[in-house]
Amino acid sequence: LSSLSEKTRLHVVPVLKGFDSINEMRSLLAQCAFDEEWITETLENVQVHPEYHFGGYGKYTNVLLDFMERFFVDCQVPLDPIYTGKTMYALMEYCQKTANIEENLLFIHTGGIEGGKVISQKEQKRFC
Repeated sequence: LSSLSEKTRLHVVPVLKGFDSINEMRSLLAQCAFDEEWITETLENVQVHPEYHFGGYGKYTNVLLDFMERFFVDCQVPLDPIYTGKTMYALMEYCQKTANIEENLLFIHTGGIEGGKVISQKEQKRFC
């Protein structure tokens, strides 16, 4: 966040239900001794998408699992239902809603797969 240009927006998808991403970022930036005015201006370039938690951390729905399966078939990229599945779902919906061809997007994979476990054997086979 601190290294983004003024024209760049950061999209955040929290997997925790009710998590206040903006206040968490504000606190972390303040701990790094950034100026409060700079923090406020910088956070204006953050867009939080809190509606993609699918019930909260470690929870998921059939909608998410179906999306992950289609995404794997189409792209050959495995996603987990804890982090990357939710984030990629949000990204794909964002692209469908905005359809802004002038916008460049970068998806940063910051975790998942290793820690994400799909509960049933049937579902494990679907994604492995």
